[in-house]
Amino acid sequence: MNHNEISHTYNFYIALDYLQLNRFDEAKAFLLKSKEQQFEGFPDDPPHEACHYMDWFYLGITEMELKNYAEGIKMFDTSLQVYSNFDDAMFYKAICLNGLGKKEEATATFDKAIENKENTINEDQVFYEIYPYQAFHRLSSSSRQQPQNK
Repeated sequence: MNHNEISHTYNFYIALDYLQLNRFDEAKAFLLKSKEQQFEGFPDDPPHEACHYMDWFYLGITEMELKNYAEGIKMFDTSLQVYSNFDDAMFYKAICLNGLGKKEEATATFDKAIENKENTINEDQVFYEIYPYQAFHRLSSSSRQQPQNK
């Protein structure tokens, strides 16, 4: 499938379906197809720019779910090269760091994610739909402004 919808390949959307079914190996396979498809379309761009930052983010998610934490961190870091204050990528990177036993770095990364909680997934449809694994969104208590005690 070499077609696109908005900024993503059909393979990207198929991968999201598999993610929601907890079929992480299949999700990863479709995300890898999507990545390669984008590399073919933008052969002169560096990898972090040739492939959409959301593909890198969801590749990180699949690696995290498969408990490949070091690989997940690499994918989140690549996503963060393009969208440097992407709170959701920081949030899940913190989980991977914690999985590797890097507690202090995980806590610092989590705190940075909370500081950047307004910088969530910014896809066109985000106002109508919460994306899978979107930690910070309009319905999330961690995203809403907490009342000030006076």
